[in-house]
Amino acid sequence: MLKPETPDQGGILSAYLQWKPWIAHIEPYNSPPDPPHVTLFYDRLQTEWYQDNFQEQLEGHEWSIKTQNIYVAPEGVAAAVDLTPEQVNWYMMSDEAAPHVSLALNPHHQAKELGGIVKRALAQRDWVPTRVPQVHYSPETKIYRIQVEGVDTAVMEHAQITRHHGREKTDHPEAAALVDALPAHLWAQGPTDVGKV
Repeated sequence: MLKPETPDQGGILSAYLQWKPWIAHIEPYNSPPDPPHVTLFYDRLQTEWYQDNFQEQLEGHEWSIKTQNIYVAPEGVAAAVDLTPEQVNWYMMSDEAAPHVSLALNPHHQAKELGGIVKRALAQRDWVPTRVPQVHYSPETKIYRIQVEGVDTAVMEHAQITRHHGREKTDHPEAAALVDALPAHLWAQGPTDVGKV
């Protein structure tokens, strides 16, 4: 969890609050369901080795978290986190996401989508300047990039969340393309050829 900012340390939440009026013109965003944090590992399987190592080596310690750029997409708003080499060893999220702090969420989307937004934004090379200083736009991804930096302090905490995130019941992003690539003769052609191969 990110600790509250001090007056002499400008963190990502201060930067977000400065840009919030402009961001509000893009989409109708709400606050994310959880307090500001960086997820290192979403452990659906109760992985004991990770829990044990985390508890022994990190629980309760403080990390300095560097954020760079706020990304504003139709799905939500997030800031990319630039982990140190030591910190990145603890980051075990899927290849579909990048370390980030969730800042705002479109009410029709889920917080789990924000890591993918940051991952796509970091890979983009088509940024074009806008009329607003510090703001670029990627036409391919429809994401705005606000060039800001922040440094925050995070208290390392293993948090158990009880709500259902929904990701467990969603298909992989490439599932539809893989199904479409299957040969047509594998699919039933009528009501009597169920199970026919």
